[in-house]
Amino acid sequence: MVNKKIVIICSVITLVIVVLIVGWQIKKFKETSYASEEEKQSMSQNQNSAQNENLIEQNKSNTENTIDETQNQVIGAEETKPGEKEEEIPEKQDNKNDKDINKKNSKEQALKLVEKEWGEDDTVYFTVDNQSKNIYNISVRSKDTTETLAEYEVNVDEETVIIK
Repeated sequence: MVNKKIVIICSVITLVIVVLIVGWQIKKFKETSYASEEEKQSMSQNQNSAQNENLIEQNKSNTENTIDETQNQVIGAEETKPGEKEEEIPEKQDNKNDKDINKKNSKEQALKLVEKEWGEDDTVYFTVDNQSKNIYNISVRSKDTTETLAEYEVNVDEETVIIK
């Protein structure tokens, strides 16, 4: 009889210990999976913020280009009062417009040279990162992830394209 009681007590103690160990492992597993979900969300948020930053940069660039174009159109447009004759605009303003057009053409030419070097690809887009005189730094970026896939240095005067 005494042996039966000892066996039952030992069995109950063993059962309680097993239940505690299993419960502890389940709790640990849930904490780990919750932490990994938080990491996934954090990574997703970081990726989204990077995409948003790139879109903001593109919008700023587009806005600057639009402002430059608008300013180019406004240059030389002088108000005339009724009854006054319009005077001819000096050639200096034409030179300014020519320089602005040349800058725009140089930028477009640099982009075209890189596009030609990269090849036809609908999964990427090209951005001008930096410009010094007629040397442009252009990045090739993935449309899906906005990750920089390649960087080129383009000399528009010499029409050379160098991968960095």
